Amino acid sequence: MDRKTEALNYLKQYPKMAKWMNTCICCGSMGYNPDMPDKITSRDGNGEYNTVFSRNIKKYFSPLRVNDMGMCDICQKYREENH
Repeated sequence: MDRKTEALNYLKQYPKMAKWMNTCICCGSMGYNPDMPDKITSRDGNGEYNTVFSRNIKKYFSPLRVNDMGMCDICQKYREENH
């Protein structure tokens, strides 16, 4: 299994964590929101606990900031230069 498939399978296991992922609407690049906290907590019937999601997702993805329209910095810069 390649690394990209492994990363996407990891995300499928934790669908609630999709809120911390960004995908550029132009180029399709995917990365985690740079504002994602280092510690993400979860709740179950036994109370609240820290998850390893932040640490693991940073192994698979790079940070990717997108603007209000959903464009990454590279695509936004390209758009500004060519319009």
